[in-house]
Amino acid sequence: MAALGPETNVGGYRNTGWDLVANLAGVSVAALLIGMARRPRK
Repeated sequence: MAALGPETNVGGYRNTGWDLVANLAGVSVAALLIGMARRPRK
């Protein structure tokens, strides 16, 4: 197992922040789609 360090190309705080933003957007879209699918049709 490799040690964690600068040679892992993982990224920094900015990369992690954008990952969190993308995750929030994806979860929001999924929640809206699930909510719309569960709504009774008239």
